[in-house]
Amino acid sequence: MKTNLIMQTLSKLEGLEKNEYRPDLPMDNLDQVRSALDKLGLKHKTDNKKRETIHIKYKNKLLSRYTKANYPNNYFLGKSICNNKYLTEYYLNLNNVPTPKSKLFTESEYNKAFEFIKNIEEPFVIKALNLRQGIGVFTNVNHQTFDFYWKKSVDIQKKRRNKYPEVLIQNQLDGLEVRINVIEGKVESAILRLQGYLIGDGQHTVEQLINFKNQKKKQNPYLARDMILVDEDLLEYIGKSGKNQKSIMKENEMLILNDKPEIRYGMETYNVTTLISKDILEIGLNAVIAIPGLHTAGVDIIIPHLNSDAGNVIEVNKNPAWALSLYAVRGPSGEPLKDLYQSHLLDNKILNDEVNSKDDMSDMELKILINRFKFLFKKDQFNTNVIKEYHNTFHN
Repeated sequence: MKTNLIMQTLSKLEGLEKNEYRPDLPMDNLDQVRSALDKLGLKHKTDNKKRETIHIKYKNKLLSRYTKANYPNNYFLGKSICNNKYLTEYYLNLNNVPTPKSKLFTESEYNKAFEFIKNIEEPFVIKALNLRQGIGVFTNVNHQTFDFYWKKSVDIQKKRRNKYPEVLIQNQLDGLEVRINVIEGKVESAILRLQGYLIGDGQHTVEQLINFKNQKKKQNPYLARDMILVDEDLLEYIGKSGKNQKSIMKENEMLILNDKPEIRYGMETYNVTTLISKDILEIGLNAVIAIPGLHTAGVDIIIPHLNSDAGNVIEVNKNPAWALSLYAVRGPSGEPLKDLYQSHLLDNKILNDEVNSKDDMSDMELKILINRFKFLFKKDQFNTNVIKEYHNTFHN
């Protein structure tokens, strides 16, 4: 059962150092970028007309422009592929990156979709094709609830002015959701996103335990953005376990608040880079290698447990949501945006002939350069193989 898995996972996470954060730390993405640029000594200025654009300077010359959630060396093609879950899966499969089994349907193909689910194991997942942040994604769908969630996914897309809704159906993978953050071809961190839960004490109600949890959430500036709300969805979910707001939970009894790891349902984040297998980290890196025009991303992987050597990629995010790494509840806190712009600055130095030997760079920059070469070499090899496959397909 999922409760047993979370209990076992929490016991392993106890060995990670607990983090404390100042309440005034930057939560907005633009502020996080500014903070990273300050640490690197790079001058920057917010565009007067486009408030979500930052002009970054190096030696009084324009280094680059940063627009919210658009990172250096992530190009239009890569971002477009990431916006399409089915196309993302296609490229991942070309690079032998493990993914769930999926099939895509248009709104008019409801009958075909219904026939398809008859041949896959329950439960399964329904996803709106081009939406982000978990919008339009429904888990634990079965044959009886399929019609309801199909219509819900289609309606959500239409409300967002999508004239041609498409629905992706996948077999559901149970386990833990880990985001592998990759920066310019280097694994920066592995962040476990643990879904919200309560642990009973034999005295307090579900409602009271949620209030205690919310007080604890206020200690973390990222998790404090959204308190746990007792809404219809939460009540419906805990109702499946025979609980309601007034239920008193037994001592050490666990109650999961939602299938999806979301802040509003009590999600917690842990930096588990040192705990999980290198094979899982490699899966995340290979996913970024597989997508042309993508160098920095957050790769979501479902793994059976923390000790697992295998997992399946369920999404590749062109905007990794660095706060997950910056403000983990436990585990080392990195400086991902500083690392990102340090790599970007080195690119600029090389292209402008400021680096002609190892004497022209620091030891850290040399490590960045070596790692970038390995990443780009593997990416070029993959792209070459893709082109060969296309050529063989269309010329045979």
